[in-house]
Amino acid sequence: MRAFFTPATWLMKRLTYPQKFGLLSLVFAIPLTFLLSAQLTEIQRQINFTQSELTGTTYLQPLREIMQDIIEQQLIAERYLGGDQAFLTPLLLKNEELSQDLEAFKAFDAQFHDRYDTQTQVTILFNEWERLQAQLTLRSVPDSNAAHDRLIQAVRACMQRIGDQSGLILDPNIDSYYLMNALIETLPAHQAATARVAGAGGNAITRGTVSSEEKNTLTVVNSQLQETNTKINYSLGVVFSNNESLRPLLESAVRTFIQATEELSFQIILQVIRVETPTIDTTIFRQETERTLNASFGLWDQTSIQLDNVLNQRINQAQNRRIFFISLITLLVLLAIYLFLGFYSAVMDTVRAFQRAAGSMLTSNTLSNVTIDTRDELGQVATSFNSIASAMVESSSQRQAIVDHAAEAIITYDQQGIIRSANRAAERILGRNVDQLNIADVLGVELASIQQQTTTYEFDVRLPNNETQPVEMVLGTMQLGEQQLWIAFLRDIRIRRRTEQERNRLQDEIIRGHAAVLARLSAPLIPLSDNVVVMPLVGALDGERLQQITNNLLEGLSNQRARVALLDMTGVPNVDREVASRLLRAAQGIRLLGADLILTGIQPDVAQALISVGGDLGDLQTYPTLQQGIRMVLRNQA
Repeated sequence: MRAFFTPATWLMKRLTYPQKFGLLSLVFAIPLTFLLSAQLTEIQRQINFTQSELTGTTYLQPLREIMQDIIEQQLIAERYLGGDQAFLTPLLLKNEELSQDLEAFKAFDAQFHDRYDTQTQVTILFNEWERLQAQLTLRSVPDSNAAHDRLIQAVRACMQRIGDQSGLILDPNIDSYYLMNALIETLPAHQAATARVAGAGGNAITRGTVSSEEKNTLTVVNSQLQETNTKINYSLGVVFSNNESLRPLLESAVRTFIQATEELSFQIILQVIRVETPTIDTTIFRQETERTLNASFGLWDQTSIQLDNVLNQRINQAQNRRIFFISLITLLVLLAIYLFLGFYSAVMDTVRAFQRAAGSMLTSNTLSNVTIDTRDELGQVATSFNSIASAMVESSSQRQAIVDHAAEAIITYDQQGIIRSANRAAERILGRNVDQLNIADVLGVELASIQQQTTTYEFDVRLPNNETQPVEMVLGTMQLGEQQLWIAFLRDIRIRRRTEQERNRLQDEIIRGHAAVLARLSAPLIPLSDNVVVMPLVGALDGERLQQITNNLLEGLSNQRARVALLDMTGVPNVDREVASRLLRAAQGIRLLGADLILTGIQPDVAQALISVGGDLGDLQTYPTLQQGIRMVLRNQA
């Protein structure tokens, strides 16, 4: 069983608590998010579907107005074409009104025809309208009724297309489905049938006779009226059964509609169809048809309003359901976050207790037991920690005693240069407490230059009293968890440096004495007689050596009271202008002592340098070789 949980245990051990809870939350959130997304998607689909239905009912409104205008125009045209000239003006006015309604509908349809694909049905509608317009006032009554009936059928085709494309015909709810069916199918069919009754019956009553064809037409149309009456009664009865709130809003209009339809049907049967000569007055018949049409359109309006209300309520319910789901999930998420934060706070309280105990152990090297108010596994960890801490404090105390009494300064600092610890010797050598200071500031050197030293490094540290403290430093590193620390060992080398300085001073004095002896040996002054001395020169001459030679020569002449000094330059290959100038000044200095300077063995380059100086060479005696110079001086002395 443990092997089964090994991968999960391995993963959890490598995550912090926020990461653990984040991972667990993600595992639970993915399916929950999927389910919530599916639910919200379904709710949004319902909202979109219902909004499409609402758009469809909006589209039906101008078609309803056009339908009523067509039927009213048909009734006016029937009276005008029947011989009543007084109806010409109302016919033309109604025709203009219908034309404006159709143009407004065309502009309205332009917004939706791509969405609902109504171009075919609208084209047919306007084609029928143009055909009706062609001979509006010249037709016979039957032709006018037929043309208007075709136009009514074109309007109903547009309604049915909208019902299909907007989703109204697919509405899944019983109440809204039957309301939609009344708007798109039943009531438009009833209105079309009533218009046919008005056209056929009115013409027959006006003539006073009813032809067989008219009786057949009225019989069929009367059946349609009764059928639509039955459908409305049944459909809205189902609506009321499933949505009782609609009953008081529609029941009155339904009752008026059914009563008007029944009365019209009764009069058609008794006073038109079943008699040879119509017994009903034309005016009364037309009033009955108009009342029936008004009841039908009134019920259509009320049904349309209530369908919109039902659809809007459905959208509101879907939106409320969406808000409920989102609120519920949000509440659960907030609750989970609250519990997680509570758990994390409890864990962090325990961690802080451990940190305080560890800090106390690190700073004061004293034991501070961890006490936590928890019954979980962390309580066992605290008990184990206290046992380990006790042993560590005892061991650390022993090590700290050794470090504190060490003669060398022992300083640990982190990668930023902040001093983490220092022993007592560090305070003595550096003249202050350096804890939490920057080691670069304390030592007065760059941190990078300190850490580049791989061997023993000596330098001076400026103390707070502006004195300098020479120290010797050795660096090392240590790993504390994941953090690298540097260890600096500083040794006071003041006594050693004083000893070295004294030793170096003595060595310098010895070296200077040796240098003076060597200088004299490199330019020896050899007496040839009481009045003549010789100084042979070998090697290159520079300003310092020539000065030494001049000093030796003047000192020798003065001590021996010689009158002639032979300076042999056979061994000097060349000199520069500065040396040549000094050589001439040396000759002048010898003359000031009352002696003569004779140069022998001058090389061509040396002679060229003497000439280039531009001094007075007239009193300067020279000989090609030292032998000739000695011979001539001794001869002159003799």
